[in-house]
Amino acid sequence: YPNWTLGLNISYPLGHSQQEANLARPQLQTTQAEPQLKNAELQVVTQVRNVARQLTTSQKLVDSTRASRDLAEQRLDAEQKKLAAGTSTNFLVFQAQRDLAQARNDELNAILSYNRAQIDFETVQVAPVAGSSTTTVATVTAGNVGTGAGTNVTATSTAATTGAAAATRTTGGATGATGGTQ
Repeated sequence: YPNWTLGLNISYPLGHSQQEANLARPQLQTTQAEPQLKNAELQVVTQVRNVARQLTTSQKLVDSTRASRDLAEQRLDAEQKKLAAGTSTNFLVFQAQRDLAQARNDELNAILSYNRAQIDFETVQVAPVAGSSTTTVATVTAGNVGTGAGTNVTATSTAATTGAAAATRTTGGATGATGGTQ
């Protein structure tokens, strides 16, 4: 006896399931990408904030070491006048000179630290966060280092993928002793 088998397969989509799936896929990808974007924005804000804080701290250190140097200069001047009047010794003048040299060295180290912090801040302005397409944009407006002119640090980070601003941070001006000779 011959055996015959006949089959027919008809496929008809019920509703618009393929189109709905195609539409839902980008929405799901967007929903999944939002936490990653928020995390990248937080990283940028934290990084800019930390570097801006370091810049402000370095500015205050420059101001305080400049004031210390000014006091050391005044002490040396006073010791030299006392020596000329015969009420001091060469040893005390030597100590005042040594203290002034140390104060100048401390001031130069503070200025170096400030310059490094400023470079770090400028680097953060254009450096993308690792593993993302987020770029940081920030500006530094500063008076002369340690002159008492306010130092304003403004940082704005923007996400390149969305173009939306992530954060803005403004640190008020740091005031301190006015600068003498450098």
